Amino acid sequence: MEYISVLLPSAAVGTIFYFTMRAIVGADRAERAAQAAAENEMTQSAPTQATRGQLAAKN
Repeated sequence: MEYISVLLPSAAVGTIFYFTMRAIVGADRAERAAQAAAENEMTQSAPTQATRGQLAAKN
């Protein structure tokens, strides 16, 4: 019983640390995916907007 009372706080802190780091890594992964999607969308729509600007300048 003495060993459990000694090891339980460390195990609890380790478990909390594990889930905290897992949440941080998951949030970072989601943020990077969202950033890549936004950049991809901007890259695909940029030539269309540039073409519109060139057409307006010619008229």
